[in-house]
Amino acid sequence: MKFLGQFAQGVSIDHPMLAQNLFQICGNQVMLSEKVIRARKLRRLDTTRDTKSVDLYCRIIWYAREGLKLLEEYVLPMVDNYVELKVLSYKLRASYYHLYVLFHNHPTISLKGSQGPMYW
Repeated sequence: MKFLGQFAQGVSIDHPMLAQNLFQICGNQVMLSEKVIRARKLRRLDTTRDTKSVDLYCRIIWYAREGLKLLEEYVLPMVDNYVELKVLSYKLRASYYHLYVLFHNHPTISLKGSQGPMYW
């Protein structure tokens, strides 16, 4: 988040729209990090029964979806000239996808009944 804020501040003069979207993603990350930490603590309590964390999981997925939308629609098309910012953007995209895997893949998907091998 520190580097994201620094990059947003650095490009604010040349590209104000890019800087605005980077600051929005930084805010999204701040809100999301609190919820992810709380959800992980709730998950450690008891994984065998349904806890009150279902609403929290939905909020995490919503924040991840909004951040991913900002990142893919507004930031990634504009960062071609900035190598470090491009790398940071791809890492952010991977972290949003990782949140989907952690909190949205419930129940887990099983490929046992598939017709044949699935190639990715």
